Amino acid sequence: MKTKTLITFLILIAFFGCSSDDVNLPDCFQNFIDFVNDRPPHGATIDKVIYKEKILFAFNSGLPDVPVAYEDEKCQNFCSSGGLLGETNCPDDFFENLVFVEIVWTDPR
Repeated sequence: MKTKTLITFLILIAFFGCSSDDVNLPDCFQNFIDFVNDRPPHGATIDKVIYKEKILFAFNSGLPDVPVAYEDEKCQNFCSSGGLLGETNCPDDFFENLVFVEIVWTDPR
């Protein structure tokens, strides 16, 4: 019985514990969220990552033709990667040294 209660509790936390209203994102992140909301849902996220002790946010629209943009906490572009042609302007060692921290926003649709 305890196991079922624990599993139910964890599922409830997973579904209701995190919402975009709880996240304190910089104001300029709203532009990305507005971009996402103007399109059909594709699993867009904003992820917090670290590259060589630098905190970045990965803006992933979920659209295959739109590159993932990596920006700092002041919304300054650091680099981008992917998109239709799969091009990148990120440092050569970027992905080898990139550490995922958490998802800070996800498209709730």
